[in-house]
Amino acid sequence: LLVGGTPVHLDVQALKRGAHIVVGTTGRICQMAQSGALNMKSIDLFVLDEADKLMEDCFQKDINYLFSALPPSRQVAVFSATYPRDLDKLLAKFMRDASLVRLNSGGYGAAITILADSREVGRFKAMTWRGGLNVRVLDLTKIPPDLTTNQSFFTSCYPLN
Repeated sequence: LLVGGTPVHLDVQALKRGAHIVVGTTGRICQMAQSGALNMKSIDLFVLDEADKLMEDCFQKDINYLFSALPPSRQVAVFSATYPRDLDKLLAKFMRDASLVRLNSGGYGAAITILADSREVGRFKAMTWRGGLNVRVLDLTKIPPDLTTNQSFFTSCYPLN
């Protein structure tokens, strides 16, 4: 977990020990990447949560850096509970051939939104077992029309403990 307000040297030590999953704020992740403590080129899956907030002007420098530091082969998944109309335009420069999954019946506004590079959607499922790491992922190829009645689209896996 990489967040501001904590000692930087502890984050560097944790990254040196190795990590399958790194979670953090944009500022601290940028700091770790720019210092060389976090190798952005080794990232397979980049998840951006609260995308509507992170696309605001105050985060643009960090977001631009993070996306530019990622390898071309990376998978990107973007999540947002709200989906403002201009989010498509902002994300278009970072994603290729994106697929949008909106988990509400309305258009823009309140939603759970998943945006992923559509030509690599199958990698979500493939990453459930990778190097002995178990993760719970959403299989975007099996999302039912009404998620309130059918939640069978989750891929099962063993606990991480």
